[in-house]
Amino acid sequence: MYNGWLYDLIKYATVTCKSNGYLDDHKFDELFYRAVGNPQQGDMVRIKNKDFINLIDTALGGFIRDSLLMGKDIIELDSTGFLGLSYGVDVFKCRESSSEVCVGLGGGFEELFLQIFIKLYLDNCVSLFGLGPDIDLFIPAIFPEQTKRDLFSQWKEIGGGWSDAVPFSCEDACEPVTVEILVMDYWCNWSKAWTNVWVEDKTPIQVVKDVVEQEVITCKVYKENNYNYPGELHPVSIEYIVDQAKSGQQAGFDALDGIFGGYCKAWVDPYGNYVDAVGNEIECDLPFYDSICYCTSEWKQVRVYDDHLGYQWVDSLVTTCYYEPDTLNFQKGIVAVNCAQNVYCEQEVWCDFDHCGQGYIFRKFKIWSSCAEATADDASYRPDSLRHPVDTIYRHQRIWVGNECELNKYMFDVPGDTEVFTCQIEYGPDGNVIGDAGPENTGYATYRFDDDCRIVGIAHEDKVFKIVGGDAACYKILRTWYFADWCNYGGDVPSGKWWLDAGIVVDKCVQKIIVTDTVPPVCLITGPVADGDTVVLGACEYTLNVQVDATDACGLIAYYWELKDITDANGHYTVESGSEDLSGDAEENFGISIEDLLPGTYKLKVQVQDECTNEGYCEYTITVNSGKKPTPVCITTLTARLTPWDSDNDGEVDSAHAVVWAYEFDRSSTPACGDDSLEYRIEFITDIEDDLNAAGDLDYLEVGCSDIGTRLVRVWIVSHPGNTRDYCDAVLVVQSDLSECELNGNDVSTPMSNYLPSNQVSAEANRGGQFLEEKIGMNRQAMIEGSFDFPGNFELYQNKPNPFRTLTSIDFYTQNATSVSLTIFDIHGRILKRVEGDFDQGYQSFAIREHDLNTNASVLYYQVETEQYSATRKMIIIR
Repeated sequence: MYNGWLYDLIKYATVTCKSNGYLDDHKFDELFYRAVGNPQQGDMVRIKNKDFINLIDTALGGFIRDSLLMGKDIIELDSTGFLGLSYGVDVFKCRESSSEVCVGLGGGFEELFLQIFIKLYLDNCVSLFGLGPDIDLFIPAIFPEQTKRDLFSQWKEIGGGWSDAVPFSCEDACEPVTVEILVMDYWCNWSKAWTNVWVEDKTPIQVVKDVVEQEVITCKVYKENNYNYPGELHPVSIEYIVDQAKSGQQAGFDALDGIFGGYCKAWVDPYGNYVDAVGNEIECDLPFYDSICYCTSEWKQVRVYDDHLGYQWVDSLVTTCYYEPDTLNFQKGIVAVNCAQNVYCEQEVWCDFDHCGQGYIFRKFKIWSSCAEATADDASYRPDSLRHPVDTIYRHQRIWVGNECELNKYMFDVPGDTEVFTCQIEYGPDGNVIGDAGPENTGYATYRFDDDCRIVGIAHEDKVFKIVGGDAACYKILRTWYFADWCNYGGDVPSGKWWLDAGIVVDKCVQKIIVTDTVPPVCLITGPVADGDTVVLGACEYTLNVQVDATDACGLIAYYWELKDITDANGHYTVESGSEDLSGDAEENFGISIEDLLPGTYKLKVQVQDECTNEGYCEYTITVNSGKKPTPVCITTLTARLTPWDSDNDGEVDSAHAVVWAYEFDRSSTPACGDDSLEYRIEFITDIEDDLNAAGDLDYLEVGCSDIGTRLVRVWIVSHPGNTRDYCDAVLVVQSDLSECELNGNDVSTPMSNYLPSNQVSAEANRGGQFLEEKIGMNRQAMIEGSFDFPGNFELYQNKPNPFRTLTSIDFYTQNATSVSLTIFDIHGRILKRVEGDFDQGYQSFAIREHDLNTNASVLYYQVETEQYSATRKMIIIR
């Protein structure tokens, strides 16, 4: 039996322990038998070096190389039988005196090489067999060949592993185990028998620690995504895990076990600790991190709007609600077991939540010890009477999910008091403000704790107040926000204006919105001429008519105007003023008319006011010049008698002389409108006349002998301070007694025709002496309009019409055919248009269109040039 056990041990160590997969049973037997060798009686035990090396090297997987017994053909064994063997090369010799021990049959020849072989393997596989390395072996060294083979076969057949008792483990429970029995007599006769043993674990299971049966967690933590879950890329919530467990997913059960605790199998060690299969103590506590709602209040400086004082900083008690972490303690349940593989646990999860998501999570645990289910077809099938009875234990866990804080306004983010820069208040169908001052721009109230189990209702109502007399603010809007919890009403939202029902509203707060407009209105004054230009009257008084265009997005409610006389730079005074209410439209157009204006410079200032009391201003300046000239009334004929004159002061009269004053021709001339004095000037009329706007250079004429006869003079009447002028033509008759003038040979017989233009001479001849009497007394305007107007070599006239909008004509007169150029430019000297051409003698004109000038300017100048003459005038475009 002993050698049979060794045979099995060697075979297991050689074939299995070192995993030499190429050795099967047959190859091992050959290798084993060859290694034993065949020593002869009387010889020392010999072994071929290569056989020993093959056996050892193969068994150890190449651990011992050829160098182990290099050069050794035999192994000499120590007859004492005690080996001090290591993995080096040890040589043991049989001493001469005890050689009979080495070769005697049954003489304790224990130092056969096989002992070396076994020891090497036991050093490698001792933990598998539970045997120490120092054991004694007995193998007869010398047998007949057949006997040796018979013994070898018997060892192999008996095999190893024999004991006086059979141990069973939990792995054998709940199944039949075949047991082999070996019986041997004193003479080594032996026989085997077999029987089946049914193994049961009769130790009952016991729940020694329960999970926490009841606990409360908040909805916030229940719905937050804080947990990893197999197959999910992102964290999930407890709510998601519960749903998975409700559908029977094992991953869901496992996740809940890790959060709220589950039941695990354990053993009790000698110290009373609960340990797992490898002896590690089980940590049962499971900390759970919840969130608790808190509300705190503190005094703070808050900026508020006062209707009279504007924005002010005041002390206010401010409440803030927030979550803070809170730690709960869940724990694992412990089931004390004997054979863990036959202990089972099933879990069932369901929930009972209301319409708002508050309620219970239920977990039911079923724990039992039993053999696995088997059918009659299974090799391990046993009837129920022989199976271990089922021992079942039930445990429950209930977890409440809900809110801990009552709903209040501090759980909401409500828009603060604000200022909106606009001027229009728009209203929606429900009567609340929309647009710039609506909540879509100023902000909505939002529930800050939106992850709890509530159905929150939010509504608002606006009250609008017009601010009268404010400096900038137009309106004040009091927006009241109302809050409700529909979970208190079955989750159904009532129809209608629920915020008017005090029984529904949980809390409310007021937001103040100030509507401010700081943009003043814009206005533009359009008058008869461009701003700053001059209008020329044909009368003494003028009526100023202007049009005012005003715009403001907030609507215009009134305007005020005043006209000041600014003629005197040292003193301005108000001529007239007025005001009027407007309809409130965003665009207004109105006219202002001011009558009986005398010549002077005036500034019109208009103030327009919008709905928010913003004021806008526009101004218009105009100079009024009276085009009315003084009225000349002259004596038609005066006679001047020459007085003898000693021109060289030699004591002898050698000439004649007289002075004629201009005022002497005045009969009853009157000043122009608004003027208070007249000035008189006089000049001879010659073929080359002064400009029509000119006045004589002198207020008198000196005449002498050469002037005897009838002369045509022009008397200018200048009106002050308006500096307007007009004239009348008269006849001056110069007479002398002829003695003074004849002495010096002067010609005194000059006819009147020498002093009249040739065209007037013929007229005078046709109409007789009445001509001069009728014509000389006419004013200048009559001469322009009648046949008495005779232009010179060149004349440039004012464009017509002026001012103009689209088309105007520029006329000129030239006495000879010539090349003429027209240049139009603005007040900065930029040329806008230039036209050149050849013209015949007489009246000619240029036609000018406004769009050809390509300018926004209203005041332009035009210049007409010939080879000898040039003249410039101003024209005005109406915009």
